[in-house]
Amino acid sequence: MVKRVAIDTNIAIALLNNQPNIYSVLSKFDIIYLPITVCGELLFGAKNSRLSIKNTKRYIEFIESFELLDSNLVVAQNYASIRFELKEKVTQFLKTTFGLLQYV
Repeated sequence: MVKRVAIDTNIAIALLNNQPNIYSVLSKFDIIYLPITVCGELLFGAKNSRLSIKNTKRYIEFIESFELLDSNLVVAQNYASIRFELKEKVTQFLKTTFGLLQYV
């Protein structure tokens, strides 16, 4: 049986930073997928960094070394719902804890 796994942004960053413990865990899988949303997060981070050109090139090479896992409308709808729910919780926390609204 083929073992597959999709990694998230935190794991991708750990790989980019050559954290050795990540390799031992991922070596148990035959196929490692990189979700397209993770690609977007990595590229955003690269563009947002002081070393934008260097990091963008490095991240693109990293991304190209994986099987990409495309998303679909259901994934996008779930993401939007979760993000909205989190925003509402943060807003409520700021209101009740600090009485702040200008930070939301």
